[in-house]
Amino acid sequence: MVDISLISQIAAKAAFSSSIQVPLPNNLKDCSCVEGLAQYLGFTNYDDLKILIYPSVDHLYKGFSIPKKNGEFRLIDAPKKELKKIQRFLANELAQVYTPRNATHGFVKDRSIVTNASKHVDKKYVLNLDLEDFFGSIHFGRVRNLFQSHPLNLHHSVATVLSHLCCHNGKLPQGAPTSPIISNMIAYRLDKQLQTLASKNRCTYTRYADDITFSFTQTRGRLPKPIAVLTRDLQLSLGNELKELITENGFVINSDKTRIAARSNRQEVTGVIVNERMNVSRKYIKQTRSMLYAWKKFGLEDAEDTYLRQFHGKTVFEKHQRRIDEKKGQFFKKIVKGRINFIKMVRGADDLIYRKVAYEFSVLIGKPKPELVQTPLDKACDSIFIVENLLDDSQGTAFLLKGIGIVTNEHVVRGIDEDLSELLELFRHHEQETKRPVKFQKSCRSRDLAILKPTTSYNGIKRLQVGDDSQIGIGSVVTVLGFPQYSPGETPYINTGKIIQSKVLFGERVWLLDIPVIHGNSGGPVLNDRQEVIGVAAIGSPTHDLSTKLHGFIPISTLLAYVEECN
Repeated sequence: MVDISLISQIAAKAAFSSSIQVPLPNNLKDCSCVEGLAQYLGFTNYDDLKILIYPSVDHLYKGFSIPKKNGEFRLIDAPKKELKKIQRFLANELAQVYTPRNATHGFVKDRSIVTNASKHVDKKYVLNLDLEDFFGSIHFGRVRNLFQSHPLNLHHSVATVLSHLCCHNGKLPQGAPTSPIISNMIAYRLDKQLQTLASKNRCTYTRYADDITFSFTQTRGRLPKPIAVLTRDLQLSLGNELKELITENGFVINSDKTRIAARSNRQEVTGVIVNERMNVSRKYIKQTRSMLYAWKKFGLEDAEDTYLRQFHGKTVFEKHQRRIDEKKGQFFKKIVKGRINFIKMVRGADDLIYRKVAYEFSVLIGKPKPELVQTPLDKACDSIFIVENLLDDSQGTAFLLKGIGIVTNEHVVRGIDEDLSELLELFRHHEQETKRPVKFQKSCRSRDLAILKPTTSYNGIKRLQVGDDSQIGIGSVVTVLGFPQYSPGETPYINTGKIIQSKVLFGERVWLLDIPVIHGNSGGPVLNDRQEVIGVAAIGSPTHDLSTKLHGFIPISTLLAYVEECN
């Protein structure tokens, strides 16, 4: 016979227990009981939280699959809105107690597949490993043990509830906001041990999620045996110490994705080529250009249809899904933009290939950016001016220099003073009708330098950076910009050459060049390879030839000394 009074007592005790109010914890570590955890997560009490996760969280996930590079499919378990909100909160809380190791690049702020790859550039050998079913191998028990261990040290019951919130079907789901940081925290010990192994054997180790990379400066015969052995016929076997450390940490090596590449072959790390410098494969760039061409020729919607039929799912960089409610063509636009941003991330914002495809994209979306197809030197030319001295009908070059003003030669503005400033006309080559007024500031005949003060009409024009001429010498490569013998419609003179001699003229030091500095080029900037000004062109012949030996420039240090004297 059922004891009704006992059931009543149990029910009363449960009701009392659920009504207990505990102090609201200040952080996740302070959650000493499930009631405190529930309130910290925003629930009224534990009963409300318990309804969410028991008997399971299956109803809180939506499953779908996406194609992998090898033709197989990857299962994604995406949490629904209510659970995702909690998981995002927990991920932020875990980030407060987790400090990633230097070798860890996946799911870490300010790190990426590019920072990961950068550690392995220009090495003799690059070894790539893959951890099989990375998230799936991190089961419920490992997650709960993580919550019960340092630095959280949570009570068993709290750790259990948190593990239910972060796991699905007994393991970390791919698609949950908490899975990346939990996987990194669980792999923390592995990262430490493999980083130590690499240091002992004078090589480099990094990990990006399930991608492990070692790179070596040693020759084939001197590769460290604890990590890898490569026979003469290029048969690879992994070292016992490496395999044992990975196994001891609860992970399995995917032998199908284990490979080693010598410098003579293509070395690739997380999709980035690292042989001599970081680069993107030709195939990737070619396909990106083809997508832009299809967009231009057939239109956005037809280009998207072709892409979805032929290409989607065949590259590691495009794992996001097309939304059902997404306007036709927008998915393709996002893919193209993402590919272009990847090229920029790897090759750099000044790279010519990146700038060309980025410009094509800007045209296709109706927002052309012509500055993208300018070279760094083209951009520098936007800061230089043709100077017309109406007093003696002469012509020269001037440029805007950061912190100084407008710089030119004294002989270009000879006869001009503060009262005659209006007799100077400055304009850029691509806007000949826009004459910009200046104010004469000072000049020095012995140094052949003059400084003009820009008016507000120069606002918005980039100032060139001051460089350091202390390291230049015979053989240094420099670039001279200017407008020799300028005629309307001409583009700037841009010539690169080498310093061939140091000479003292009229008591001042100058550098002579192996390229002509032509009449009218006087006052133009001389740049180093970083487009910084390291001199002012001042000496040249009246014709475009080598009729005089004196083709050179005044060092930037002479200009800076003159400015300092006048202050």
